[in-house]
Amino acid sequence: MGATPWGVTLALGLPPETEIDWILGVYQGFTDCLKAYGTELVGGDTVRSPVKTLAVTAFGRVKSAQLIYRHTAQVGDLIVITGNHGLSKAGLEILLNPNLAKNLSIEAIAKLHNAHQRPKPRLDLMPLEYSRVSGMDSSDGLADAIAQICDASNVSAKLDYEKIVIADEIKLVANEMERKAIDWVMYGGEDFELVMCLAPEDAQSLIKRFSESVIIGEIIPKDLNSQELTQNLNISKSFQHFSL
Repeated sequence: MGATPWGVTLALGLPPETEIDWILGVYQGFTDCLKAYGTELVGGDTVRSPVKTLAVTAFGRVKSAQLIYRHTAQVGDLIVITGNHGLSKAGLEILLNPNLAKNLSIEAIAKLHNAHQRPKPRLDLMPLEYSRVSGMDSSDGLADAIAQICDASNVSAKLDYEKIVIADEIKLVANEMERKAIDWVMYGGEDFELVMCLAPEDAQSLIKRFSESVIIGEIIPKDLNSQELTQNLNISKSFQHFSL
């Protein structure tokens, strides 16, 4: 992680009866999206298929010294997250059940729909020019990202749950059910925010530069026993690509 975008390829599998306007709309949508990030569609392929399929490959550039790994977190690092987590999950809930949006304003509904359907990658933070950053995105859930970093780095984490913001829109969709709202924030996924572990001075520098970031905990030795450790996060609630 840590690269800036260079280009995207798109491979389409299409039934013979696919309308040309649909195909043109797909390419126009990709072009419009990529322009916002200074990149472009650089290739791909089109094949016959019984169903519509889209396969996307993205390329980026990053200096070797600025690569962000999951396995480099160290004891004493602070855990920094960007943005609000749970918005995408709340957006999905109101898309599936519009009645849940009855207490929301038009602006709030649009905000949640966009969070789920048009997430924005946090390229505004890249590249991070710190001596060492361990991290990943939270597309499979905030809890999952923290657990994966800790597992790869052979450490654990102590979290300050009071520092993790629950947006008002999430609370309204969850009907003020605190447990449900917290679950959406920790396990909802599809937020595409960042979870990073940095030395304390670098973490403080980051949150001063980016107002949408917050420190939510710290990295601690793996053998400590505390109810706040990541071992107690119910990772089974997070999205699992391959379930046994």
